[in-house]
Amino acid sequence: MENRITFYLERAYLEGARSFSHANVLDSEGKDGKENHMTQNTVWALVSMSYSMSYNAVLAFATRHLRVYWDNGYLKNKYPERRSFHDLTRWEFRSLKGHLIALCDCLGKEKISDANNTLWNELIQLKKDRDFVNHPNPDPEEFQKFVNEALINRTWEFAPRVASDIIGYFYEDLDSPRNNWLRENQEFKFPTIKVIKPSNPEPGGSGDLDKLGS
Repeated sequence: MENRITFYLERAYLEGARSFSHANVLDSEGKDGKENHMTQNTVWALVSMSYSMSYNAVLAFATRHLRVYWDNGYLKNKYPERRSFHDLTRWEFRSLKGHLIALCDCLGKEKISDANNTLWNELIQLKKDRDFVNHPNPDPEEFQKFVNEALINRTWEFAPRVASDIIGYFYEDLDSPRNNWLRENQEFKFPTIKVIKPSNPEPGGSGDLDKLGS
């Protein structure tokens, strides 16, 4: 019988998302680079990966647990018109919010929006930011607006912190040592980011990012 490798994608994504915001910055010679600012492109790349991975962590968590309720018949009985789990998530639970609402229903938990409206609104913001980094609007004003909100006004820890809080909502034993991965990385981290050459962005880019290099 073929051996199967088990993955917990939410943990992989969340630890990856955290790594980008907690890494130390080194200059091209390997020295502490706190005074050597990263280029705008570098900042964009790191923040984009953090937002995307944080979103994926929540989606992977919800999908994995919903699949359990499909396999045990609960969701099959509730949605008899759907012939596969893929069809169910494609139509009934198309959005990330739909996944989470359905999971709350399966577990008999209060909706996140009712239990913690602030966290729910942060999730909505995370989704908007993730959509923007995946499909950036090249309009200079719209691009700069996003930069100001997501990269300057909010901390880099925003996205992984929201993802961790959303996933943590579903745990009754959140303080258990086995759930330490929700608070800090347990399997890997990227200890350093090496700045090869600090520089200004090339002209003609998406918006005015000078603030990031100041």
